[in-house]
Amino acid sequence: MKKDLNLKAISAHLQKTFFFDNNDKKTNINGQQDMKAFIRPAILGLIVILLGIFVYQYFKNSNTQEISLENQFAKLEKLNNQSFKSLDYYANVKATKISVSGVSNIYGALNIEDSHVKDMNIYGPLTAQNSYFQDANIYGFAILSTTRFRDLEVYGQLSANKIVVEGDAFVASTVNLHHAQINRMECAGSDINLHNSTIKKITVNGTDAKNPVVNLTESQVDLIKFDGMEGAVILYGDNASVKEVKGGIITRKNLSELKKS
Repeated sequence: MKKDLNLKAISAHLQKTFFFDNNDKKTNINGQQDMKAFIRPAILGLIVILLGIFVYQYFKNSNTQEISLENQFAKLEKLNNQSFKSLDYYANVKATKISVSGVSNIYGALNIEDSHVKDMNIYGPLTAQNSYFQDANIYGFAILSTTRFRDLEVYGQLSANKIVVEGDAFVASTVNLHHAQINRMECAGSDINLHNSTIKKITVNGTDAKNPVVNLTESQVDLIKFDGMEGAVILYGDNASVKEVKGGIITRKNLSELKKS
């Protein structure tokens, strides 16, 4: 009888031990699976959040840079009675009585007078008076008065009174000159008007120069060349003259006809 009781006790003990061991193992496995099921979505969620923060900061910085650049272009820098090695401005500039010895870049409009500058690139319109430029590249229109250049390039319309270009001038659009003295001028536009001016050579070319007309009012030109096209030269006034025209025809008209037109 005791033997049976002992066997039952041993059997119960083994069953209990076996049950709880298996239960612990099952609990451990299920716990690991639960942890994996929790960790993976958490990691993915964290990645999504970090990506969202990165995208937000990127666009925020881009907008800030754009606003900052707009504010810079809206600014007006005033320079007066100063000397510089170079100028670099992302702004509109008004300069009076300055001198610049090096290369300058103005990313905006420049209004300059009574100044002497060397090489200048202007990414906007230029208004100049009583000034000297060694070399000027203007990526906009230019309104000039009593100004001298060694070389001049205007990628827009040029209107000038009493200017001198010692070397070469290039104008991409309409030209209106009064009392100008230019060595050589290349034009890519179709409307060229000279009043009381003297130019040694004018070359007209470019795809935009369709049916170009050179109007010489009391002006003198040695050579006008229409490159790859046919153009017209119209002389107004007794003092208007052109020595040679290549690729075009010459017509003389009275000043009264110019006033009517």
